Order: sequence, then C-alpha cells, then structure tokens
Amino acid sequence: MSNYRFADLQATYGQLWRRLQIHPERRAEIDRIAAKLLADKPRYQRVAELTGAPWPLIAALHQRESGADFTRHLHEGSPLADRTKRVPRGRPANGHPPFTWEQSAIDALTVGNHDMRAVNSWTIERLCFEAEKYNGWGYRNRGRPSPYLLAGSTEYVSGKFVGDHQFDPYAIDKQCGVLPIVKRLAELDGSITIGRPGSALVPMSQISVPAFDDPKGVSHVTPVPAPQNDDVLARLVDALLARPRARPDANGQVPKLLSPIDKILGGEALAGSKTTLAIGAYALLSILEATGAASATSPTSEIMTTLIASFGGLGVLAKIDRAIKALSIIAVEDSRQAPTR
Repeated sequence: MSNYRFADLQATYGQLWRRLQIHPERRAEIDRIAAKLLADKPRYQRVAELTGAPWPLIAALHQRESGADFTRHLHEGSPLADRTKRVPRGRPANGHPPFTWEQSAIDALTVGNHDMRAVNSWTIERLCFEAEKYNGWGYRNRGRPSPYLLAGSTEYVSGKFVGDHQFDPYAIDKQCGVLPIVKRLAELDGSITIGRPGSALVPMSQISVPAFDDPKGVSHVTPVPAPQNDDVLARLVDALLARPRARPDANGQVPKLLSPIDKILGGEALAGSKTTLAIGAYALLSILEATGAASATSPTSEIMTTLIASFGGLGVLAKIDRAIKALSIIAVEDSRQAPTR
C-alpha cells in the first residue's frame, strides 16, 4: 500500500512527536547541523514564502538530501549544473541549467503530489506526513520506522534501503532524520511555533509559483551569521558587569557582597579568594610531593588534600551565593526603576 491519507496517520504522527527525543550520542552532531541551517534561514524563508512550506521543513529536507549544499538539487542531491539524475529524474522541467538553488527548491516543493501549496494548515503532524511522503512510503509499507524521519532520535534503531528496492533490516542510517533536526531548530529559534501536536505550525497562504525560464529569475540571498550571545549565562554575566553589585554606603564606597560562607571564613579579607588560595595550595602540595619533601600517602598530605578540596568547594559555593545575591539586587533595582501605569 502506498496511497496513505493524512487523516489516517495524523494521530500516529502526534504520538510519535510526543515521544521523539534526540539520541544523546547524536546531539552534538545535530547541534552543528541546526546552527548551520539557522545561519541560512533567510534563504529557506524566501522559498517558504513562494511554496507555502514551513522553512524548518525545507531546511531539514535540504540537510537530508544534500548535507545542506546550495550547489545541489533539493529533489535528490545531484548538482545544479544539470537536471536531476535520480528520482524524480529530469527536474526542473522548465528553464535551462545551471539552476539556482531557489529554482530547484521551488520546483521540488511544488511538483506533482509533493505540491506543498495544497496544504491548507500546517501542524507538526502534517509536517511529519509531508516529510515521509517526500521520501516515499517504502519503510511504512514494511512496517518499519523511516530513518528519513527518525534517524538520530531514540525512535530509530536500524533498517535502511541500501539500494533500489534493497532493504537491509540491520543497516543503520548514519544521516540525521528530518524530525530531530526540526525539533532542535525549534528549541534554538523561538520564532518556530511548533507547539503541541495538533496546533498550527505556521500560517501560510496559497501563493502561485512563477515558471522560471531564466536561471537568474530568482536572486541569491546572502546568508547571515547565526545570532550570537544566545547563552543565558553570558547575558547574566554581561548584566552583572554593567551594574554595581550593591548600594554605596554613606562614604560612597560599594561594599562587597558576602555569603554566609564568606562571613565564617574571613569576611571581606577572603571574599572571592578562597578558590584561588585552594588552587595555590594544591600546586604547592604537588611540588612538595614531586621533590620528595612530602609523601603522597603520608597523613599530612592526605589532610592537606582534604582541606584544599573542602576550601575550594566552599569557595565555589560562596561564589554561587554571591551571584544569587547580585541578581536579587538587580531585580530589586529594576522593580524600583520600572515606570508605574
């Protein structure tokens, strides 16, 4: 059977998306892929505007078909210097090679039963359906999970077509599937409104696609770098460095923030210095052991090691407590400065 209907598979895709987790061993790889795709987001958005397909789906298909290579067709990954060589063969039918990537992508997403303009409402279930249909129903016909969708997730273990109509149940697909990539893109880009299964993915209008007889019919879009400084800790540090950590006293001096650990272990004299002292003491102990002045197994060395580890650990805890106090001060200052309505 290959004539599947979305209505019959919608609930299955919703359950699949709820279960879907990126495989821990593939997360770093998928992170790198997502960062590259986000850097080229404007190009994917341009094609999305002309085809109605969500740009995360276009980006994930591009990665799957050609490793996100803009010199290759979105249909099946062959070079843009000629028409496609594999199924679907001979695309784009209009125009003359070499094609731009945009020309190829628009053709791939609007040809035959892959015409994304026919989709009235995009949900995550619909994205799953269209992605699997784009590759074909061979895996579903065999009752196997499709690596085209799921490779790189905990929902896929093995099974792959290693040739035309040659299925190997033990072969493992090394590429990343569409859904783990879309999931990671949504985690990194808050503008991707995937939401719960059943909710709208992105509102898209029906847009007619021009016929491209001129390879220059679609202008190239210069990729922009991915947004920087998205790390939450980095932003907190920036905020701390840009503001005083406490109110000045009567003499105009800004007192140091002290944690309970600071107050017990030396007050201001050692605030911010406990970790440094622990590191220095450890270095001294290592030198003594290396020169034979102290034995690594002697009671003295063991006691010193315990004290150094404890002092260093307390220093780290004190730093965390001081950071929390600083954030509290910033929050109070902001509430005081916020305009009232």
